[in-house]
Amino acid sequence: MPKALLRALAVAGALAAAAIVAFSAIVGSGSPPSATGSRAPSPATHTTATGSPAPSATAPLRRSGPARIPPGPPQTITIPAIGVHTAVRSVVSTHQRGLWVIIPPMATNADLRHVYWWSEHAAPAAPSDGTAYIYGHACSHYALCAFNHLYRLATGDLVTVTTARGALAYRVAAKPVRLAKTAAGIGDSSIYNYGVVNRLVLITCGYAPDGSSPWNWVVVTRLTAATTVR
Repeated sequence: MPKALLRALAVAGALAAAAIVAFSAIVGSGSPPSATGSRAPSPATHTTATGSPAPSATAPLRRSGPARIPPGPPQTITIPAIGVHTAVRSVVSTHQRGLWVIIPPMATNADLRHVYWWSEHAAPAAPSDGTAYIYGHACSHYALCAFNHLYRLATGDLVTVTTARGALAYRVAAKPVRLAKTAAGIGDSSIYNYGVVNRLVLITCGYAPDGSSPWNWVVVTRLTAATTVR
């Protein structure tokens, strides 16, 4: 394996740790959450990850074309503000040491370029029946990682996700949030309130100047438009 890739994997490994901490702090041990989010969210989660009220389940959507896009696996994601256009793969939780964890693949350059939809929960749809989650790698010294610049997004920036049935446009609801990789940090947010509809949450790793990764960057977006495939 090329030395550059080996170095990148060592850096990117922090993202896997981030996902493990963030997920296990909410879910804990036992059965994995159902695809419909039947597991009750943490009682400590009352606000969105941005600290603002959760998006309304009845928020109106502006649509062009037919009115609805049924749920379907995301195929691509485009974020013009940070130059992202990449394929979306799926990832599922795994049971390790009594905890349910999410570890996005990182074995190849392609793994680092792609992002990963948590397929045990809601798929993008218009309207959706819950929150969709997409994880991406961030690397402190490797430019190709998909979510390197996720922290630069600003309120109102566009995120477009395509499925086999159409394109869904989301807007960033508030500036990115640094979410501590601790049970307390996760408990103060509601990013894992799975049932919040018409919401897409983007998650990656954040780095301190010394190269450590004590937090996640979390971006909450809200569905604003949908266009079906003609």
